Amino acid sequence: MLIKYIICFMVLLFLFNSCNENPTQPVSAEQFYPLKVGNKWYYKYYHTNGDTIKYDYSDSEYELYREVIGVKKINGKNYSIMESKNSNPLLVNHSDTTYLRTDRYKLYFAYKDATTNQYIERMFADFSLEKADTFHIVKDAYEWVVTVKEKTTNIIKFHYEIPNAADEEYEETYVKNVGLKSSYSTDWHMGIMLVNYELK
Repeated sequence: MLIKYIICFMVLLFLFNSCNENPTQPVSAEQFYPLKVGNKWYYKYYHTNGDTIKYDYSDSEYELYREVIGVKKINGKNYSIMESKNSNPLLVNHSDTTYLRTDRYKLYFAYKDATTNQYIERMFADFSLEKADTFHIVKDAYEWVVTVKEKTTNIIKFHYEIPNAADEEYEETYVKNVGLKSSYSTDWHMGIMLVNYELK
């Protein structure tokens, strides 16, 4: 009889602990966008025709690459310095620098305000949200509505749009332990697609 009581107690204890576990713990922003110095991502420009993806410069290995080249302290916080460059000679020699950081489940960017000459931080993505959840961000002086369009264990897709504005909608897809997989304009049917990456 004592053995039966012990077994029942152990079963109840197991069930209690199982109910208190959180199997859907969100994946951190750092896992979806690893911003360690030296990490590189290579992209090709593409457009779509229906369900068909066509690369604009099929002969080249890639046209755009992004690399974390260092760390900059802004307003007391460490930001990864993301450098973007076009590599295809057929394209305009474009170079751009973005300051990014992750904090738990969110991705932030910082930019220098042209009027005050001070850096301002804005949230760009929240990886803890579930499919169909929405949030608001401010970017380029506009308020954007962001919707989680797709969400799995390893992939999340955000849809960005400015209410009542034309030709501004786009989507960004992130892959766990990889980073930004694609950025795609749903109005212009064109964007960039990841073809290779190197993570430290």
